[in-house]
Amino acid sequence: LRLPCRVAAALCLAENAIGPEAYKPSTILTSLKGLTVEVGNTDAEGRLALAEGMTYMQRRYERVAALVDFATLTGAMRIALGEAHAGLFANDDALCAALL
Repeated sequence: LRLPCRVAAALCLAENAIGPEAYKPSTILTSLKGLTVEVGNTDAEGRLALAEGMTYMQRRYERVAALVDFATLTGAMRIALGEAHAGLFANDDALCAALL
């Protein structure tokens, strides 16, 4: 691609499947970051996988200038914006403007 910067990506995938290894309500998990998370909703695998991926990328690449999440975590975003648009949340106004 010959970009003027280095780009790295991580695929943080989860499958909502039934089985003996599936999360159960009230399960306490310890994240890669060391925080404990109580599973209040068993549909949270994607959010937990995303958090783990973001922690991994921050640790693997020490000098991260920007961390961008392209995710489809909620059906509410699809209802709000339709299928032709994506939602964007940012804590950096300049990066947000550049991405738009």
